[in-house]
Amino acid sequence: MTAQVVRPVAICVFRHEGKILVARGHDPHRNGAYLRPLGGGIEFGESGAQTLARELKEELGAEIAEVRLIGTLENRFKIGNEPRHEIVLVFDARFEDPSFYTREVIRGKESDGTDFSAIWHRPEETRADCPLYPEGLKELLASIPAPAVMKAPAKPARRKKSLVDLLHAHRADIEQIIVQFEEAMPPAPKRR
Repeated sequence: MTAQVVRPVAICVFRHEGKILVARGHDPHRNGAYLRPLGGGIEFGESGAQTLARELKEELGAEIAEVRLIGTLENRFKIGNEPRHEIVLVFDARFEDPSFYTREVIRGKESDGTDFSAIWHRPEETRADCPLYPEGLKELLASIPAPAVMKAPAKPARRKKSLVDLLHAHRADIEQIIVQFEEAMPPAPKRR
């Protein structure tokens, strides 16, 4: 029997176009599949947001931004006959790399080397034979407005530089080129 402790966990839903990113798991004791957002256990001294940044970097090689807490759930369940208890911090965030939003399947690797796949899933389409965990997540998401659009940040607009701006910016380089050019030129013939 494992020690009976409450485990702090951070998960991230990455909402996009009415869907959330979930990994498909398998419960051998129930002989059934389930869906759960990506995340992991919070280590001592680590914030929930730091946990997500670490987990997503380790598992997907992904950088995330705009991490925000959207709720907390208490998750009590059993694996076989063993009771488990988690306090789950639920976050939303954005992938720095927008290509994650266009992939049908996102492949990752757990810290133990196990491969996994994550998919974009509509919470309201969850079936009884493949539940969405933790319990209460679907209701939490329904109670919070989704962000308008989760996109990569826009690059700041660059002001076009005028020729004068460019000459001023590169004045030292231009002067050095002129000096080198003059040194390389043979002396001009003297006029009589």
